Amino acid sequence: MDVNAAFECRYGYSRAELIGHTVYELKMWEDTADRSLMLSQLQKGSVRNVMTRLRAKSGELKLTAYSADRVRFDGLDCVLAVSEDVAQYDQRHAN
Repeated sequence: MDVNAAFECRYGYSRAELIGHTVYELKMWEDTADRSLMLSQLQKGSVRNVMTRLRAKSGELKLTAYSADRVRFDGLDCVLAVSEDVAQYDQRHAN
């Protein structure tokens, strides 16, 4: 539905390239099972600070901590998500 400038900058896509396309079409999730897990967790409530790897337009993988909530916007069920790059991490704790 929408994306902010920080997301555009972080992942290298323009808003026009993102709107109307799914994360599956854009192949943003390194492991689609992580996306499925997030959606499953959202059925139970909010998701907070979960680690995953997301792919930028350039192909670069970025370790990301994301949080998400289900929201209703203009009569549509949506996911409101925020993500933050993680500079250093313990790989044993990544999804």
